[in-house]
Amino acid sequence: MLPGDIVKVVSISRWGGISQTDRKGILISTAYTGYDPMSTRWNVLLDGEVIIFSQKVLRKISDKL
Repeated sequence: MLPGDIVKVVSISRWGGISQTDRKGILISTAYTGYDPMSTRWNVLLDGEVIIFSQKVLRKISDKL
């Protein structure tokens, strides 16, 4: 994943199941880079607001606008 990519946010349950949501946003920058790529956190522009999400709940929809 790279800044500028369009992503959707999914919900992960305690037992590991994935639920689709209709939330979509644009990656802005990394907030934290972890040793494990799934623990990396991203600043995501979502509905005009910047929110930090873990990479494990983000799915890439398409490349840059």
